Amino acid sequence: MFKSEPMQRIRAYCEKGSEAQVVEALYEFGAIHVTPAKHSFLKEHGQALDSFKDVSTALIQIRTAESIFGKVKINTKRTLTESSLESFTLPQLLKKYQNSNVGDVVQLNEESEKLFVEQGNLERKIEDYTPLALFESLDEKLARVKSVAFTLFQTNSAAKVLKEDFAKLQNTSTSVKQNGSATYCLVVFDKVQNEQVSKIIAKHASHVIPVPQLQNGGFRNEVEKLQAQLISVKQRIQEIKTQIATLKEEQGSAITSLRVALEIESKKAQLPFQFGATNTLIAVEGWVAKKNASNLETTLAKKVKNTYVEFIETIELAPTKLVNPRPLNSFEELVKFFSLPKSNELDPTALVAVSFPLFFGMIVGDIGYGLVALLLALFIKHKTKGDYFMQSFGTMLAVSSVSSIIFGVIFGEFFGFEHILGVVELHPLIHRVEEHGLAILMALTILFGMLHLAIGYAIGAWQAFKHGHSKHGYAKVSWLVLEFSLALFIAGNLKVSFLYFIEPIAQVIPPIITGPLVLLSVIGIAFFEGPTALFEIPGLLSNIFSYLRIMALGVAGVVIALILNKIPESISFATPVAIVTSILLLALYVFGHLAGIVLALFESMIQSMRLQYVEFFSKFFEGGGIQFNPLNPKKV
Repeated sequence: MFKSEPMQRIRAYCEKGSEAQVVEALYEFGAIHVTPAKHSFLKEHGQALDSFKDVSTALIQIRTAESIFGKVKINTKRTLTESSLESFTLPQLLKKYQNSNVGDVVQLNEESEKLFVEQGNLERKIEDYTPLALFESLDEKLARVKSVAFTLFQTNSAAKVLKEDFAKLQNTSTSVKQNGSATYCLVVFDKVQNEQVSKIIAKHASHVIPVPQLQNGGFRNEVEKLQAQLISVKQRIQEIKTQIATLKEEQGSAITSLRVALEIESKKAQLPFQFGATNTLIAVEGWVAKKNASNLETTLAKKVKNTYVEFIETIELAPTKLVNPRPLNSFEELVKFFSLPKSNELDPTALVAVSFPLFFGMIVGDIGYGLVALLLALFIKHKTKGDYFMQSFGTMLAVSSVSSIIFGVIFGEFFGFEHILGVVELHPLIHRVEEHGLAILMALTILFGMLHLAIGYAIGAWQAFKHGHSKHGYAKVSWLVLEFSLALFIAGNLKVSFLYFIEPIAQVIPPIITGPLVLLSVIGIAFFEGPTALFEIPGLLSNIFSYLRIMALGVAGVVIALILNKIPESISFATPVAIVTSILLLALYVFGHLAGIVLALFESMIQSMRLQYVEFFSKFFEGGGIQFNPLNPKKV
């Protein structure tokens, strides 16, 4: 907590040719973050293991099958064979792949894709040939005369106009047919007159349809043949879909499990790319937790002959592995969302785990809304088992909802009422919609804001001194002194409600002391950060007053709830009109509170995060750390 796991950089030397044994030893140890070996005498890079080709081929096929399957529902009650894949050797995994139906799935899909292309071609042919069936009376013998040509086109022109235009040409026959709202014209002509016919067609045609060579049986028979082929193709496509669905049901979960196991083998096979090498040896570099360094040495010695592990002292920044107990570790996701801390800076997770629920609870501040949020959190955790991010989100929401319930007791609110279902009377310690309560709440939020910022400045100063940046450290101290001395100076000279809780301290430390402190802190800021830094002093005041959003959003939520709670007083069932009106008002009441809950939860999360990232983190947090990435997270 507050510090990431201390890391040790190591370099292990082994004989060349022992790459496979080294990889197995590293994966058995698991808790190592491997980095490219880069010592000056390592002139070569390692090569992938011989198994890489077979594993890659299998993975390509399996991933293709999974993409064909779509989303596969993982069988939580897996068979012993599936659940023990992690203990399988690579030859056993490859044999399991060969015995699976992955290849059949890929072949069936390829056949299906070809059939879809054929289906499209058949549908287009049928669409073009169907109008030809209207001209079934066409003489087949005439169709085989080489000097005669045919053109079929769709037109918007009248039949009389068409026949008159084509009648001007000799040896030309025109036939016009109607099919629903569409008009089709077939022109039979001597090929010698192709140019003249084309001009008339261009004048009248909206769509020219290619005329195939007439087969025995005529166009109608041709359309019927095509339709029969189309039915056959569709039936085969459906058969393939059924076969793939059956294979998905029977083997989808097992194939997914196999893919996961082979992906690990693929990573193992590619790991030597990170190794350095000479003619006689290989070298592995990486980071391990200091507490595990000796265990790595022992594991390598057991698995690989002639191994030497070197512990390297370096100023290089180590990868970051956050270490927080439950349930604080769930709030790591909030920190990572902004940026991962560097391994040499303070981990703010524990501070966020306190301040985020505090601000969230102050904004929501309602027992009823808090209970709804708690039920939602429990539902999320129940439905997303195995999803680390959603589990963390559920825990954060649960902790924050408890905070909301506590503040609901302090504010005396249950869905906006000052009682619980008319049974339990609530007695607010701070009434958020009365003048005195508002003044106290304003002062409380300002106090929390000042303390929050002060912690940020204090951490920033501590980190600066720790890393040898004394000038930055003194600048942070100057800002910290300015924050409180200015507040005390104002509280000692002016009676302002938002400094209510600071007034007792201002009476102990009078303006004769706080005034010079303000001046000294301003001089310190100008000296350590430069005169231009003085322009940031209004920004400090802006940061402090930003915390008033906690009060403002909370009060807005209460006002909305109070307005909605007036609705039941207007409900009456005396007349039919009153019944309909009452039903609509009840719907408005229910959906209004639901919308209020959604808005309260959303705004509370967004604004609480903003106060962390903008106001708090800006005082000390740098981020940009590299995530510790162990070969086997289960071994960490």
